[in-house]
Amino acid sequence: MEDTQKEYLDTLAEIRTTSEKMQQRFAEGTPQHSLMKNRAHAVSIAEACILQAGTVQFSVEELTDALPQLKSVEEKSSKAIEKFKIYHGHYYRLKNMIESVAYAQACITGEIERLSGAAK
Repeated sequence: MEDTQKEYLDTLAEIRTTSEKMQQRFAEGTPQHSLMKNRAHAVSIAEACILQAGTVQFSVEELTDALPQLKSVEEKSSKAIEKFKIYHGHYYRLKNMIESVAYAQACITGEIERLSGAAK
């Protein structure tokens, strides 16, 4: 595994862990609880796609459902990064999140294409 992939996986694990912790703060059934649960699941799928490229055991539907959650993380991070100067610690943290999520989206899209092609 490349160092870059390891960094992406570390960042995704951080996002998943944070989402799981935040999920516990909200009552089950609330929109916030569902959002954190869905985000953590989407990031887990992304991690699996990176680790098990070409052998992922998710359906096309599960993979497709993960993409909007990851897009949301990317958009929120892109918006937040504008508030920080380039040498600020938060800037680098957010930049890593954006790059990791973009890579994860590309991996998931690749898996969707692979599975869709195999179904034909």
